[in-house]
Amino acid sequence: MTCTRPFNMTCPGDRPFYMTCTGPFNMKCPGDRPFYMTCTGPFYLTCPGDRPFYMTCTRPFNMTCPGDRPFYMTCTGPFYLTCPGDRPFYMTCTRPFNMICPGDRPFLHDMHNTL
Repeated sequence: MTCTRPFNMTCPGDRPFYMTCTGPFNMKCPGDRPFYMTCTGPFYLTCPGDRPFYMTCTRPFNMTCPGDRPFYMTCTGPFYLTCPGDRPFYMTCTRPFNMICPGDRPFLHDMHNTL
């Protein structure tokens, strides 16, 4: 499945990106209610014009589309994320950190980088 419409869950600056998953998942696009995704393998995330990065989900997690409230993400190692016009950055999360996802409830997301 592919969300062909942009939604906000990005780096600071909160620009849209597109998601494609290689594993089975249930996904809704902007304007829809929160969706749940379970990744059986790595999937790639891209911002328009940027290179993809890969994540592996260690457990099911909840993601939402634009208009949602901030959520929290916990990762098990560094990961790579870029947004259009922004430089790539690396984050090593030792505890939950805030990512803006434009009105849903906070949730925890465990992941690790596969690059």
